[in-house]
Amino acid sequence: MTEVLLSGNPDDVSEEDVRSAVLKTVQSESANIETVTVAFIAAHDMRQLNLRYRGKDAATDVLSFPFDASFPTGSGGEMYICTEVCRTHSGHLGREVSEEVLHMVIHGTLHLIGYTDETDEQLEVMEAKTRRILKSDG
Repeated sequence: MTEVLLSGNPDDVSEEDVRSAVLKTVQSESANIETVTVAFIAAHDMRQLNLRYRGKDAATDVLSFPFDASFPTGSGGEMYICTEVCRTHSGHLGREVSEEVLHMVIHGTLHLIGYTDETDEQLEVMEAKTRRILKSDG
């Protein structure tokens, strides 16, 4: 069973829903992931991470970092989510903030499983999977 650890305050969504989104994603992909950490951080902290790891000087909604071979507890990774950016995006997309946050949790989990979104085609695959998981009951 995948262990889901949370840090920070998800504000607009329950911790139970965050854990459920991670677990549904792992299950839907039949992934073998031991640990996922979801950290909710402020926009200024997200901006620093995005600059350091992606060279982009702006806050983003989600960043995911799979554990590498040196991590002692096995597979998985950590993701950082900025609810401030999710709140802005939800307004532009006509979604509830909670739906946007869960969308990013699923998207980030797919990255930890190994999906990438460097091309439009890869992004569409991830978006289709995210929508399917959001609509699923189990």
